[in-house]
Amino acid sequence: MSPRRLLIYTILQDTDNYIIMKASAGLKTIILLLLLSLGEIEFEKYLYFRNKKNEFRVQNKIMQYSFSKLSRMDLKKARKLTVTFFKNYSPLLFVVVKKNNSIIMAANKKPGLNNLFSATLSTIRKTDQPDYRVLKLGKDHYYFYQQRTAPYQLITVYTFRKEFIPLYLRNLLLSLALFLMFSLRSALKRSGRSRPAASEKEAEKKVQPHIQQYKELYEDNQKLSEELENLTTLREVGLAINSILNFDQMLQTIMDVVLAKMNARKIIIYLIDETDRELVGQIGREGNRIISADGLKNEKIILGSGPVGSAMELHTPVILSGSSQEGYMVTPLIAKGQLIGAIKVEDRIEERTFTENDKNSLKLLSSSVAIALNNARLYEMAITDGLTRLYVHRHFQFRLQEELQRHRRSNKPLSLIMFDIDHFKKFNDYYGHQTGDFILKELSQVSRSLFRSTDSLFRYGGEEIAVLLPETDPDNAYMLAEKLRKTVESHAFTFQNDSFKVTISQGVSTYEPVKRKELSKDKLIKMADEALYYSKNNGRNKTTFYHIPLPSEQQA
Repeated sequence: MSPRRLLIYTILQDTDNYIIMKASAGLKTIILLLLLSLGEIEFEKYLYFRNKKNEFRVQNKIMQYSFSKLSRMDLKKARKLTVTFFKNYSPLLFVVVKKNNSIIMAANKKPGLNNLFSATLSTIRKTDQPDYRVLKLGKDHYYFYQQRTAPYQLITVYTFRKEFIPLYLRNLLLSLALFLMFSLRSALKRSGRSRPAASEKEAEKKVQPHIQQYKELYEDNQKLSEELENLTTLREVGLAINSILNFDQMLQTIMDVVLAKMNARKIIIYLIDETDRELVGQIGREGNRIISADGLKNEKIILGSGPVGSAMELHTPVILSGSSQEGYMVTPLIAKGQLIGAIKVEDRIEERTFTENDKNSLKLLSSSVAIALNNARLYEMAITDGLTRLYVHRHFQFRLQEELQRHRRSNKPLSLIMFDIDHFKKFNDYYGHQTGDFILKELSQVSRSLFRSTDSLFRYGGEEIAVLLPETDPDNAYMLAEKLRKTVESHAFTFQNDSFKVTISQGVSTYEPVKRKELSKDKLIKMADEALYYSKNNGRNKTTFYHIPLPSEQQA
């Protein structure tokens, strides 16, 4: 007799009271199973939406970083950058860039999205400028981001759609199957009749595959979600860091992406010192605070020493317990089979300890990071002078031409300082070239510490150094040059127990598009060079500004 016939036969043999009690108990069982299945579906929906939120948060950080440079771009470059984002981010619907509450650029993926575009802008006006919001129009959901970097404001909207009806149907069928199994057992017990062992095993065999299938589907869904998140993050990392060749900018971007991915508060990036066989802390971040190399002097990992040093020497990621019992995770950075650095992540935001899945995710992420870092370092070596760590002459010509074009469009002044060491040949001839190299290297370090991060220093040739000052007028350029001259004059240059007094002569020139629209880079260099030679021929240790006569003054 089949389980269904056996159940019907047993129910018909019972009294009316038993039938009522059985129906009531069955209804409660169905409701309980349905509630449990609905709770499981809601949990799956929560995981799905959380993964989507993290995915779009990473995308938006990359876009925000790119648009933070908008103050240095024109709108043509910004629009070109937006087209690139539309190609790479398939869920991206549109981008709006506002400056001082005025829209200066807006773009959407398709012309048919204008209605959604207008509806979202209307929603933006009604909100109190949230950083994150979920909109819903019809069956589609939209993630809405708004991030402000004064005076610019970046607004992005992404779309996603997920059908949960198959999950509801699946869990409903599973609940009914479980209910039939429990009802059959209960009916057999109440009737006092022993159910044949073969029939009971047969019923269990029919239900067991559904339970097992449900478990397998849930586990497969979890694995696919994790793999999708890892692949998405790798794609975003590739888009973010492979287009950046500036080494310091790349380190900043890597920290942003890794912290967002690992959901942590603190990160430290180490670089290899092959001479001492150790990894030295290069840069770090804790919350919103950037930790420089000076603040990481005690952050060293000696290869082969201790659990972390041994793991790094074997190119293996490791999870260890920290002093705060929260633990930390370290993974090596391997490029072309060589150890070039490491990443340390600690202080989880939600959970207290790192898991094996976290270690695998960071290991996968570190492979792309290592390749990008190695490429950036090679590029940095190609454009940087080995002795002074300043940019080389060829890069100076490229940057100067680029800045001239940009300042011509923005009508902002661009200044150039050129200086060299007074009587430098005497240091080489009398004290030796090692002393001359030391003075040149020390002078470069002193000079770098006085200028802004937006300014660029170049070794123009020999002992001559050029400083490019974007958006700097003549008065400020002259003031900075004088500050440099006085600092060098008072600085103690000590090499092998010998002290040297060093002075510099300088020439300053400025390109002001408002007064003179056209000016070639060769002319700007010549102006600064002539001012420099004037300083050298008139006593040295002084600064001279080259004054460009206006057309009216030339005629006079």
